Amino acid sequence: MQKSNPNKWIRKAISTALSEMTVNTISIPTYTTRVPVGQSPKAYVLMTSQNKDQLKQNKCEDFWKADVLLDIVTIYPATGNTGSRVLVDDIEDEIRNRTQNLVVENFTVLFQNIDQSGLDNINDNTIVFRNLLRISLTLK
Repeated sequence: MQKSNPNKWIRKAISTALSEMTVNTISIPTYTTRVPVGQSPKAYVLMTSQNKDQLKQNKCEDFWKADVLLDIVTIYPATGNTGSRVLVDDIEDEIRNRTQNLVVENFTVLFQNIDQSGLDNINDNTIVFRNLLRISLTLK
């Protein structure tokens, strides 16, 4: 039996898990693609790329192997000795805690894994610390 596309349900589960997130007294918003025009938070999470593969396990049911990339961003001015990786790491810890047992509506989560990598950018004006978390799910 073919199951429906899980993408919107995965985004909804992650959005729900990360809603009203506060880390170190800082409110951390989550966006699905980019920061809205006119907003400039100093720390936020983006749900960026999303991938999925339909797996034919047997003739009775299909499974999905899906993943979402979360981009955790913290931004500091480059003047003086400002910022550190502490906040981006603390946000990562909070996301791991909130998403460790995701419930995806209309699906059963069979397996979940999180991989992490970092990507920083320092220029004359800003210091941007980023942690990238890939949440991988196997669903039926």
